[in-house]
Amino acid sequence: MTNHRSGSEVAYEEWEQGRARTLTTKTFQRVQPSLPQDSLFYWSSVGAVDWGPKFCDEYNAEIARLIEERGVPDWAPGLRRLMPTDCQAALAKYETEDTDFLSDAQRWLVARISGLRDSIAPVSAVAHIPDRGLLLTVRRTPQRLYFDVFDLLELKYMSHYIVDS
Repeated sequence: MTNHRSGSEVAYEEWEQGRARTLTTKTFQRVQPSLPQDSLFYWSSVGAVDWGPKFCDEYNAEIARLIEERGVPDWAPGLRRLMPTDCQAALAKYETEDTDFLSDAQRWLVARISGLRDSIAPVSAVAHIPDRGLLLTVRRTPQRLYFDVFDLLELKYMSHYIVDS
């Protein structure tokens, strides 16, 4: 397969649409959070194609140029991220038993990730953080709390944190 558009063209277009990301040629585990701690944007891999490295370089360079020129966009997922220290406070403030507001796609995302983590402990609490477009699930064990953060706006598994109880 040949890619006919440059990475910089695609990056500019995705920036304008509010869906820029960071590209890499690395491969990821099948199910893992796709917003690294130090990133403003979700990571995506194009490592399985021969044009991947050049495309990634062009794309990421254009995103860096746009940040330099325009600043960090207010739609960047990294700006909505919950940090591990925020999770307990968010749970206390936004805990809910009602998840009827979730769309089918959002429900599928949460169920897919949660099903993979059921061996740790069942989900014991859910928090909806509407101003950030996030859903937080919690699993409790006697020693630890396991937090999974879901981006309901972009249908992404954002973060996973383990903190001592």
